[in-house]
Order: sequence, then structure tokens, then C-alpha cells
Amino acid sequence: MFTWADDGPIDGNAESSILRQRSALQILSAQLRSIALVSAVGVTVGACERSLAPGSGSNTPLPSPAPITTVPASALSGDALAALGPDGRFARAATQLPAPFPIMTSFEAESVTTAWWRVWGGAARLVIGDDRGAPVSLTLTLCGPAQYAESSVGPSPDTATIRFRIRWGPRWVVTLCDGAEQVAVVAVAAFASPLAGAGLIGPADTLVDVGIVFQGIPVGVRYPMNPEEAAARAAALTGRRVDSLPRLVLARPSFVQWLAMWSVSLDSAVSVRGLTTGRVRARQVLWYGLIPSARWLMTVADRTSESDYGPYLTGDTRRLPDGSLRVDSVLLGRLPVPSFAQSEAVALVVPVPS
Repeated sequence: MFTWADDGPIDGNAESSILRQRSALQILSAQLRSIALVSAVGVTVGACERSLAPGSGSNTPLPSPAPITTVPASALSGDALAALGPDGRFARAATQLPAPFPIMTSFEAESVTTAWWRVWGGAARLVIGDDRGAPVSLTLTLCGPAQYAESSVGPSPDTATIRFRIRWGPRWVVTLCDGAEQVAVVAVAAFASPLAGAGLIGPADTLVDVGIVFQGIPVGVRYPMNPEEAAARAAALTGRRVDSLPRLVLARPSFVQWLAMWSVSLDSAVSVRGLTTGRVRARQVLWYGLIPSARWLMTVADRTSESDYGPYLTGDTRRLPDGSLRVDSVLLGRLPVPSFAQSEAVALVVPVPS
């Protein structure tokens, strides 16, 4: 488990700060390639989770399917149907943001991402290029609006340090594009409000290492950024209607904080079979998104773990007035959300008529 002091500074040089942020994970990327080979049996990568870099053979990323931008009314019911506009898209209702901590808006998250790329892009593009398996231009732009991703743990106690709230809280997911092609996903901590308007210069830049997490998107892969696609895919697979707006939720506690999946609620439960484990489960909530450990497969998915959702023990490090550090133990609740390693594609199990 990594911890940070609440007021611990980072190197002001952009390149060395980028390397500090990502180096520990990149050093372990080779081990994670082998770990991913056995992830199908439910291996938890834990605090050192890391996506697979593009490679050859079994590690080559699978191309994502063509995007879906609308969903038919026949695939929806309840609140989801009520939120559907005449253009086949969901009305973008105001995000219900948590309280009582200050939290940035979607516009602020987009502005922070733009400022981050302007200041840090020269160094970050080297890492992103390694993730993608292709060179990255400095002239990336925002692909579209930021999407709010709920935390899979929490809530943080009122006494938590700002860095703790940032680390374990919700994030705004933003994608960067080169023309029409997604190149990187950037997850901006919603509680990192001091970054908004700061230009990443001055005291606020000490929050960049924990407030901004990024990942290059392999060539041919895209990050699913709209709830219409999640609803349409889940309805098509199951034959059920989606009864509420899909919610974007961060993967279970890990250091892959850029990874989020759409939670899709159906109007009734279905039996699905995991294509990796072969297990059959009854589910009313399924997930849609990328599974990086399965060659970046984009699919309707389910979690493979039925347990390990009890309180999550971690530490909150704070600097005391005398300059010493103290680590307070904190228990956070966990949602039954897929993790980097514990998720799999599913197929519908069709009952045999009696």
C-alpha cells in the first residue's frame, strides 16, 4: 500500500514528476503481463494493478466495436425510458454530486485536463505512447464532455485529509483525441478542487500526482464514454429492458483509477454464463466497458468474485505540527464492482423449454 503525506510536495519539474507518478507501476508491467495470463481464475493484482501494454500474440489488443450513440425506446423502461430524448439519447441531467466536501464541476475537470496536457504533455506523451504502442502528438484535444464516475468505496470520513479524499473519491473521466481517434483517458479526482483554476502552477501542483491519473488507449481500442451504448449493448445481449440510467463506476480499489465501467440495471434478472470461468449466475445488474486484462475486450461483463466486498482497510497519512507523520487506519465500504482482474465477458443462458 502506498501512502502520501497530506502536504508532501512533489518535484516541480514536469518530466520527473510524471516519472515519479508512473514509475512504480511501469517497473511492474512485465510481471503483470504474466499475471494477466492467470487472471481468468480470479487472481487479484491488488495495489500494483496495471494494464497490459500492446504486444504480440495473446497480448495484442482486440479492436473495439463501432460506437453506438443512440438507444431505441424498446430497449428501455422506467427512469431510463423517461430520460430518453427524441434523438435517442439520454437527457444529461445534473450530476448528483456528493457532499460535504468541495467538488469540481465537469467544466472545471475539462479545464484541468486541458491545463495538465499543456504543462505536462511533453513528458506524459512518452508514457502514453508506450501504452498505445504508437507515437503521440502534442496537439491532443478533448474528445467530448467529462463523465462523472462514482467511487467504488466510501464515503471518506469527515476528518480525512484532502489527499485521502482525492485518492478514494469519485473522478471525472475525460478522453483526449488526435482528430477523431481517442488517444488517452484522464481521470481527474472530483475532490481535487484546488487544481481548478490553478493552472497547475504553485501550491496546487502538489496534488497532481494523486489528483490526475492517465492511461494511453491502445491503437484500435476506444474508451466507452456514453451511457446509450452501455444500455443498448446490455439490452441486446439479454433481451431485457434497461430500467434506469446507466452509472459510470470506478473499478474496485486499485491503482488503476482511470478504469471505470457502466453499471446497467435490467428490469428483471437473467442467467448469464461467464465466458472465462464458465460459471452461471443470476444477475439483474451487469456491466459494460473494457477489460484490459483480456486484451482490452469491450463487452457486457460481470464480476467473477462473489466475496471480498467487506470493509476495505487502508491508511490516511498526515503531517503533525512537529513535522512527524502519522498514519490513521480507515475502513471504507466497498461496492460489488468488477476489478481490473476480476471481471469477464458473459453470454446469455437461454432456458430450455420444458
